[in-house]
Amino acid sequence: MTTNQNGPAASPEDGPLLYSRNGPVSLHLGDAREVLAAMPDGSVDCVVTSPPFWGLLH
Repeated sequence: MTTNQNGPAASPEDGPLLYSRNGPVSLHLGDAREVLAAMPDGSVDCVVTSPPFWGLLH
């Protein structure tokens, strides 16, 4: 995996929207609906999201 100014760059074999990998943990960046749809069934153990609340608060 290579890096760029925005963080690690995914290579084609890394799968959908891979941002970083450390051992068995992979961090994917993007719309959770799109990222999860591109992943194989049963391949996700945990999902952490940040809903777009900023626009609702200000």
